[in-house]
Amino acid sequence: MRIGLYGRGLANKAGIGRYTRELFRALAQIESPHHFVVFAGPNVPISDIPAGFEVVKLGGNGDRALEEQVHLAKAISSANLDLFHNPDFTLPLRLPRQLKTMVTIHDVAYLRLPKSNSIKSKVLLGLMVPKSVQRADAIITVSEFSKREVMDVYNTPSDKISAIPNGVDPRFCPQSAEEIERIRKKYNLPSRGLVLYVGGIEERKNLVRLAEAVALLPGVTLAIAGGKNRGGEQIMSAIREILGESLLELGFFPDEDLPGLYSAANVFAYPSLYEGFGIPPLEAMGCGTVAVASNATSVPEAVGDCAVLFDPLNVKEMSCVLERALVDSELRTMLQEAGEARARRFTWESVAQRTLETYELMSPNVLLQAKI
Repeated sequence: MRIGLYGRGLANKAGIGRYTRELFRALAQIESPHHFVVFAGPNVPISDIPAGFEVVKLGGNGDRALEEQVHLAKAISSANLDLFHNPDFTLPLRLPRQLKTMVTIHDVAYLRLPKSNSIKSKVLLGLMVPKSVQRADAIITVSEFSKREVMDVYNTPSDKISAIPNGVDPRFCPQSAEEIERIRKKYNLPSRGLVLYVGGIEERKNLVRLAEAVALLPGVTLAIAGGKNRGGEQIMSAIREILGESLLELGFFPDEDLPGLYSAANVFAYPSLYEGFGIPPLEAMGCGTVAVASNATSVPEAVGDCAVLFDPLNVKEMSCVLERALVDSELRTMLQEAGEARARRFTWESVAQRTLETYELMSPNVLLQAKI
């Protein structure tokens, strides 16, 4: 099959970007007879596209609606594809009628917590996702939670959706004492009492409550690593008021330093109100760091019983869980061992293999045999 992949997500440095990059990389490592074509707009780093994948460059100025609905649609029509997959929520409206299509829908946060998205994003997703769900021959979600959300919101049959959990790169493993010390010196991190959060800075991540929970613990520092999304600066301003010098703002952290940062933390905290999956807790657990996390949406599905869960709306409970994770040595040892083992269960190779199997179920030969 000639399989088209939309590469727009590669321009995103956060969760969807990681999903897209890792999926493409792992697909390239699987021996298969299929030919992959990546459609890449002007903002996509071509270096992130695996060697051996055909690249079709798209015109435009990077505007998503214009790129997808005009330039991508036109390029797809000329590419003689058997299947097209967008790993990032939406499909062009105008596609060849015979073309098989797939879309990955990571969550429906734009509906459940609309303040986390810009007006433009809410309008685009609100208009295009329902049409994409209807047009797609198959849908991938990244958790059983997100599968239920898509079924509920868009009245989609279960057998149209495959829940394929995200992966954890094997580089997220316990780092050497030398690497941890290098990271501590580079970013001026304390060796004790360090609570870490990694991810986007936006309302649904619930970081103000996390700051309030940390403020109840003397001698504890909160380090926040991540880019500011909608409302991010106002959130950070509130956190500065709460924590003062007990806050470390690390910004968007270099990817190569991330395993060392996870390993340098005493506890990783993930207080999110809504997640389609939630990769950072598993990455931290893979690095041998104790994780505490929200008991909401998909997060328990990802971390299992290998992290301590809390009610994300209850600041006092969150603070008590943080304190216990920092000082209970028996609990810490148990969670470190269990967390590393759980993180190893989630691989991008498995994601790619299951995604490829979903592609192949829609191949013309399989469909013809099914009719016979």
